[in-house]
Amino acid sequence: ADAVRALEEAVDGFRAQGDRVAAGRAMGTLSSVLNAAGSQRHARVAAEAVRLLEEGGAGPEDLVAAYARMAGVALVVGDMRETIAWADRAAALGAGRGLEVPARALGFRGSARCALGDPAGLEELRAALALALDRGEGRDTAVLYNNLGDALLPVEGPASVLATYRQGIEFARRRGIGEFAAAMVAGSPITVKRYGARRSLPSTSIP
Repeated sequence: ADAVRALEEAVDGFRAQGDRVAAGRAMGTLSSVLNAAGSQRHARVAAEAVRLLEEGGAGPEDLVAAYARMAGVALVVGDMRETIAWADRAAALGAGRGLEVPARALGFRGSARCALGDPAGLEELRAALALALDRGEGRDTAVLYNNLGDALLPVEGPASVLATYRQGIEFARRRGIGEFAAAMVAGSPITVKRYGARRSLPSTSIP
């Protein structure tokens, strides 16, 4: 709640100064905080951040990050085609300007493709995870472990899900990323209860 108030004050201050780019950056962060807090405002705020950045003449780095965020927003609200469209925008802009495309954007696109029945989405998710690991992007890596585990269930079954969760839990715990460690710990017994594969459940996955 304190973070939300501080970010809202920052947005108001930047807008009062006429600095749309700074306001858009602050709104992007605000959207992420609202999403973590479970507020439905996060999607609207993320879209407004994109508008401010585009109208303010933001550089390609800011826009690539904003488009990647919108891909994540669309995935959270369940609009898979919008997820792919925003990820494509981020990837195209990044490639055209010689910038690194956020691994999370590629991972969001992979998740959406999986949800739409495209088996190539799974390989894109794995490639995004490897890219995030290589770049040392801790939180994004934890997100991608979680999302890969979710996508694996209908394709490779619960044993693969649990093995991926184990790796993700260990990764997240070592880096203090409790949010996604907890999500994967919670998902492990649910996977076992619903789909079996009890023998595949790592002993370290559930405290």
